[in-house]
Amino acid sequence: MKYLFTLTAILAFFTWNAAQSQVNTLLYEDFESTVVESDINLTGWTNMPEQGSRAWIGKEYNQNKYAQASAYNSGEINEAWLITPALTLTGNNDFSFDVNIGYYTHDALTVYISTDFDGTDISGATWDDITNNFTIPQSPTNGYGTLDTAGVMPLTNYTGNQVHIAFVYNGNDNAGETTTIQIDNVEVTGTVGIETNKSSHSVNLYPNPASSSVNINSNSFMESISVSNVLGQTIMKIADIESESYKLNVSDLSSGLYIVDIQNENGNRITKRFVKK
Repeated sequence: MKYLFTLTAILAFFTWNAAQSQVNTLLYEDFESTVVESDINLTGWTNMPEQGSRAWIGKEYNQNKYAQASAYNSGEINEAWLITPALTLTGNNDFSFDVNIGYYTHDALTVYISTDFDGTDISGATWDDITNNFTIPQSPTNGYGTLDTAGVMPLTNYTGNQVHIAFVYNGNDNAGETTTIQIDNVEVTGTVGIETNKSSHSVNLYPNPASSSVNINSNSFMESISVSNVLGQTIMKIADIESESYKLNVSDLSSGLYIVDIQNENGNRITKRFVKK
């Protein structure tokens, strides 16, 4: 999706010194290079119908391209896998994507992650179901919604691994299970930096997305927390925390994506992101 300010461009403004962290992008796919009405064919990606004849295809609406899968009028059972290139996770990685629903009849999208997929044998790999980390709409039932963020998932449990992430569509035209799924802006970021001491600063942030509050837990005392919008404007700052945990009240924030900067007592900083419902 083409935004005036894409998340990748915005994060480029967040440049830290040697004692701080920097966000870099491991993967960003907006599907703008895909061919409309043709099967998705991107370097490093796997697009494979495991059942039925339909794969994920390129679509375009309002000058924006995206990936789409649907069983509507297929006359068959459909299972289609769209899998990212291999990604090496080195720490503090976050995964996000945009999603849209058309003519909802059933839950059609499952999101998986694998540490042993060899690039060809889907059934021979181990896949962890991570769908519950995201908000997948169940509407509208008569028409199409709007592409919007599904949320942000920290990939902490997979640090040190090479992973693939899969978007799997399941539908059955003969049973009336024909929900259309659209995805866009698939992104995996990482935070890297040079620390000033031997102790590692790590932070967990949950729930994500959040509606009223976000819990922030650190392995060292936090000194300050600041929250910025996607334009880089600081909208909230909490100082003198001196605790390893903090409950951030976000109930007054507008829906959207926010960047959180957490600084510990040693001056080390980590950036995280969350989505306000």
